[in-house]
Amino acid sequence: MKIWKALADSYGEELSMKQLGSIVGERRLGDLNSHLGHVEKQAKTIGNKSKEWKERRGLDHHIQKVKVIKKKKAKGMIFIKLQ
Repeated sequence: MKIWKALADSYGEELSMKQLGSIVGERRLGDLNSHLGHVEKQAKTIGNKSKEWKERRGLDHHIQKVKVIKKKKAKGMIFIKLQ
């Protein structure tokens, strides 16, 4: 849930894995990456989620489509954004 809120608050802006980890309080990037995989799966079925589910995660309840985009940039840094 913390990952969803962090991504929703920075909607459209890229966050590095380190930034995302510090926002959600997860120092181990491996654990964060596995949690992020779960968030990506949830994003594919966002249209089926209830209004309450979306609001608990800081999303507008009218949203029917959302993508979690991962980009690999210089020096292997991974950036994530919600689109």
